[in-house]
Amino acid sequence: MFPDKNATPTAQSGVRLPDRLSALAAKPRERIRLPEPRACPTRFLSPVERATVQVTFDSDHTFPNNVLGEAAIRLWILELRGLLPHLSGHYVAQSLQYVFYGSHPSGHRLARRGWVMLGALDAADIGVEVWISAEPTDDAPRHFRRMRMHTRLAELSDGSERRQRSPR
Repeated sequence: MFPDKNATPTAQSGVRLPDRLSALAAKPRERIRLPEPRACPTRFLSPVERATVQVTFDSDHTFPNNVLGEAAIRLWILELRGLLPHLSGHYVAQSLQYVFYGSHPSGHRLARRGWVMLGALDAADIGVEVWISAEPTDDAPRHFRRMRMHTRLAELSDGSERRQRSPR
């Protein structure tokens, strides 16, 4: 009647988590370098864009043996447990920040590195899709645009849509 809590999580495609982990361990470790939060356009995301983040996962992709692969596996586990559709983007960014960069309270509160990792996961095409509702444009001032996070970050990085930051 109730699912077994000790059962091995299995994706819809029939791939078991231990099979994925053993296949990942057999690959050589790749080193990647994520951009610093000060140099990444995630800092220009508006509060509305951050609040409307939705993370989805497709388990049919293979994971690289690097930090993005580890983060994707953690998100896959949340998906298998049925939690990922209900988590806010900020909570996911905080979780990634906590696991991969430490638990200092100021870093956990803003989760800047977690947001950078979410953007990198979306751009990496490894099964993690991060969707946001981008700010309206001058052409359609009342309609938010549903788009992938890496597309919005590309808009913000070229400066065409960058807003002036308020001095604090």
